[in-house]
Amino acid sequence: MSRRAALTITEADLQAAFALRRRADWPATYAQAMANPLLRQLVRAEALGRAQALQTHAAHQVQHRAPLPRLLAPPPATAPVARPLFDRKRLAAGERDND
Repeated sequence: MSRRAALTITEADLQAAFALRRRADWPATYAQAMANPLLRQLVRAEALGRAQALQTHAAHQVQHRAPLPRLLAPPPATAPVARPLFDRKRLAAGERDND
């Protein structure tokens, strides 16, 4: 299991999280919302979630940039299919070669 770097949250991250998370019944300004302990925790949780998602996405992108090893052999060549000796549709329709 790989260790992830510690997440750091800047003031800009918190302000962006406030702008995304803000509801109509919240205080109008970021400073007023940060004065409320409950809203401060909600904004911090939103910022942490966004930072973790960005870190996970970046790690996923780095993993998939490396060339993949060739693990599978090329598919085997298929033999040509022989044509049937008689036509089933003509046989079902009741046709005969001498008709």
